[in-house]
Amino acid sequence: MIMFKRLLKYAKSYKFILFLSICFSIVSVFLNSISIWLIGTILSNIMNPNIEYIKDPKSINEYLNYIIQKIIGIGSQIDQLKMLCLLLILIFIIKNILFYASNTIISYVQNRVVSNLRTELFQYINTLSLSFLKISLYSSFSGISHSVPLSSVKFNSDT
Repeated sequence: MIMFKRLLKYAKSYKFILFLSICFSIVSVFLNSISIWLIGTILSNIMNPNIEYIKDPKSINEYLNYIIQKIIGIGSQIDQLKMLCLLLILIFIIKNILFYASNTIISYVQNRVVSNLRTELFQYINTLSLSFLKISLYSSFSGISHSVPLSSVKFNSDT
């Protein structure tokens, strides 16, 4: 949890676009739910041609059906299906654009945070004394020099 808080410190400067990305994601999920509900409406329109039109909605479901009836109209069944299909295509296009924008924003923030971390680390290493770098350099090379002969023996055992 402490590490997460330290990482959030780097993301603070991007809080507006992160908020925008979260809003895009929420709207995308909402539109996805509406599209599933519209598919159910299309199927009920096809299966049950004698639909009663709602004049006074009393529940949430009736209110949503009332809104859809206002959008698609009270024309013939073919006209209603055309309108529902166009509405469904429009919702899918908007949902996918918002989903893409949300993912692009998150990728941008992720890359900027990593870049800021690397820059800060580089600046910190540049402030260290030369003796620290000399000790660190020798210790890392000594580990490499010990592992190289073992790997060459392992890979060249048939010669």
